[in-house]
Amino acid sequence: MSQSLLIAKIFDIPVKLHWSFGLLLLIIPLALQGMGLNTKEIIFITVLVLGVFACVVMHEFGHALTAKHYGVTTKDIILLPIGGVARLNRLPEKPLHEFLIAIAGPAVNVVIAALLMPYFLFNPLSEHLVGSQPILNFETWSDLIPALLFINVALAVFNLIPAFPMDGGRVLRSLLSMKTSRLMATNIAVRVGQLFAVLFIVYAFNNNGLGLGLIGVFIFVAARQELANIRFESNLEQFTAGEVFHSKFSRLQSKDQMQIPFGYLKRVEEYNFLVFDENLSRTGFGSQDLIGTLNEKSIIKAVEDSDLDASILDYTNQNPLPGLSPNESLKSVYEKLHEHSHSILPVLDNGEILGVIDFHILNRFLDFQRKLKKGKVATKK
Repeated sequence: MSQSLLIAKIFDIPVKLHWSFGLLLLIIPLALQGMGLNTKEIIFITVLVLGVFACVVMHEFGHALTAKHYGVTTKDIILLPIGGVARLNRLPEKPLHEFLIAIAGPAVNVVIAALLMPYFLFNPLSEHLVGSQPILNFETWSDLIPALLFINVALAVFNLIPAFPMDGGRVLRSLLSMKTSRLMATNIAVRVGQLFAVLFIVYAFNNNGLGLGLIGVFIFVAARQELANIRFESNLEQFTAGEVFHSKFSRLQSKDQMQIPFGYLKRVEEYNFLVFDENLSRTGFGSQDLIGTLNEKSIIKAVEDSDLDASILDYTNQNPLPGLSPNESLKSVYEKLHEHSHSILPVLDNGEILGVIDFHILNRFLDFQRKLKKGKVATKK
């Protein structure tokens, strides 16, 4: 999702537009013109599409704000041609919380539809239906209201199809998780989701439904990735920070120059660093005087800007820094590394720093464990 443009930040959650969405806005007018529609109709449908995506953003904020209520932060919301994605930094611990987070999105669409319903107090429903099928009128801008009403009902219903990782699939997993492990629940939900994905693709192939086919492909791939993530988390729960941390690490002083961490990075010794200041003690770690962290990206930026003579303090991330307990699970460590804006965290015992963990250390440890499990590591007898 790196090819996305930040368009807004609402409730401290970045809302981003994927490049393909911009392409969609260019294609729609051209496609409608090719279908013989006049300028008024093209403008009407383009505005309707933008209105639908505004509803999609509200749908995703339903997920994000409910997640925030249960202590789960959202990395960002991405808008794609096939819909939106609210990327949570972690899953909630309790299945009930996952259920409420998942159901919140479709609930927003139901609320939007309910708020638009008074339109039919003054306008006959029959004017917007042929049999039971809704139709689009292009007479006045008020015709957007029934169109958005029908679309929001359709979004709520479609999203509740148990095609994991769609909302309905997450509802299914949360209900299964109440009776079995999350890994097993995810396994079942993924299989159900991939079955629906295949059905979507087959239907799209036989009925020229490109959009539904793309959704099917997305569901199939995303479901498999979600299962891989849950398996990864399951492996993390087996180990603790005390089994992984590195006790040998460089203690950078804030007054030193950026040339020092660059030297470590160039020799591929360390990638992320704790930064100390002998005159300060901001984090409450006793005499350690830890004030923040310095990551690989900041060092590379200093190199690109020819700024290696700058002080380390200029590039130090001084946001609040959580500590890790030696008995803390690697799942918790992984979540903290993702949720907080630091790339390295200290492992503490009674206020003293025992060592550090960053993503490089974590990934090397897990890779070693995978090799051990597969018998690819030779051991002496």
